[in-house]
Amino acid sequence: MQTKTVKISEIANNRIISIRKNNETISDVIIRLCKDPEEPEIITYLKQVPVEDRLTIADSVLQSKKELDKGYIRI
Repeated sequence: MQTKTVKISEIANNRIISIRKNNETISDVIIRLCKDPEEPEIITYLKQVPVEDRLTIADSVLQSKKELDKGYIRI
C-alpha cells in the first residue's frame, strides 16, 4: 500500500488519537470518518454495525422479502 506524509496540527492529531478505537491507526480513523462519495449511505452505516447485528438485519430483510414474494403483508 502506498503511503503519504502529511502535516497536521497537534490539536488535530490529539483529536484523532482521542477517538481511535482499539488497534486502529490514524489512517483507519480517517477512512472511518471520511465517507466514500460513491458509497451509498446505508453501506457506510452498516460497516459500523457489529457483525452479529448485521447478520440479524440480513436475516430480517430476507424473511421480509420471502413474505412479500408470497403476498403477505406484515403489520
